[in-house]
Amino acid sequence: MLWKNLEGTGDHKASKAWLDVWKERTGYTGTPPCGRKGCGNTATLGGHVKKVGSTDNSWYLLPLCDSCNKLKDPFEKKESISVASAAK
Repeated sequence: MLWKNLEGTGDHKASKAWLDVWKERTGYTGTPPCGRKGCGNTATLGGHVKKVGSTDNSWYLLPLCDSCNKLKDPFEKKESISVASAAK
């Protein structure tokens, strides 16, 4: 499955960093790696993503590094990293 970064999500605020929200919702402890397949960086934020080519238009959180959070093209996520709902 391919994923795509959402643009214009800066106004979508939470009471804490989105990476912390992702950790709470997935139960992940520690510092996660970037969730994009092929990237070896450490995640620095919880990126807002959605599924590509799906009728599911929900927003999800995926830990990403700064570079991968700026990608415009669809990408694969690492199988070992879960997504979490971005709903408040």
